[in-house]
Amino acid sequence: MMKRIMIALVVLLGMTTAFAGEEKSNAVEVSRVYNTNFNFRKLAETLRLSSDQRSIAEDVHNTFTIEMNNAAVAAKDDKREMVERAVANDIRNMRYVLNKEQLAKYVLLLNTTLENRGLK
Repeated sequence: MMKRIMIALVVLLGMTTAFAGEEKSNAVEVSRVYNTNFNFRKLAETLRLSSDQRSIAEDVHNTFTIEMNNAAVAAKDDKREMVERAVANDIRNMRYVLNKEQLAKYVLLLNTTLENRGLK
C-alpha cells in the first residue's frame, strides 16, 4: 500500500514538473515575440537620423516597447487589439519626428519585423 502511494506521488510530481516547464517555455516564447528591443544605433543609421531626431525617436520607441510588453502579458483576446493600438500610436508619434522618406522606411521595417514575428 505504501509503495503505491509513493509511486503515485512520484508520478504526480513528475507531471507537475513537466507542466510547469512547458508553461515557462511558452512564457519565454511569448516574451521573445513581443520583444521590440533592437539596435537603435543601426536604425538611426539606416534612417539617417539627426541627433535630435534620434533622441526623440528613442523616447517614442521606449513608449512603443512598454505598450508591446503590456500586450505580451494581456489576456489572449486583448493582445491583437493592443498590438494594433501600439503600432498605430508608434507610427503617429514617429510622424512628428521623421520626414516622409524616413517614415516610409521606418514603417516598412516595422511591418516587416511584426510580420516576421507573426504579430501582423
